[in-house]
Amino acid sequence: MTDSTIPSGITVSPLGRERHYWKPSSESFISRTRRARETGEYFSAVPTRLADRKFTVPGAMASNLEESAKRLGEFDSYAQIRLGASSHALGPMSAVLLRTESTSSSQIERITVGARNLALQEIGEGGPLYTTDAAGE
Repeated sequence: MTDSTIPSGITVSPLGRERHYWKPSSESFISRTRRARETGEYFSAVPTRLADRKFTVPGAMASNLEESAKRLGEFDSYAQIRLGASSHALGPMSAVLLRTESTSSSQIERITVGARNLALQEIGEGGPLYTTDAAGE
């Protein structure tokens, strides 16, 4: 495995992968055709272990990160005061950022959900979403 360097100069090994074989549970009540289609080999991503690594963040970047964290906290507080703690109009900024990151990650992996399916899921009217539904196949 070779190392790839990201713009900040921090060297991180690329994702690894593990081979697996998937077979639906014998207790699953699905047709033989669907069982055959859903049975087979797949690969799972193995991220680089970062917990034991030591990173040095340059002073200017550390200052910017600290300022950003402070501003996000202020925004959360403002949103709670302005909209109320139980308001669904705008959740805490961390939740908004998590949703944005999740959406971006899904787009990178080419697994996206159409607006209609997402809206139906949000109001509890959608059925179960499978990867093929999410990818629009």
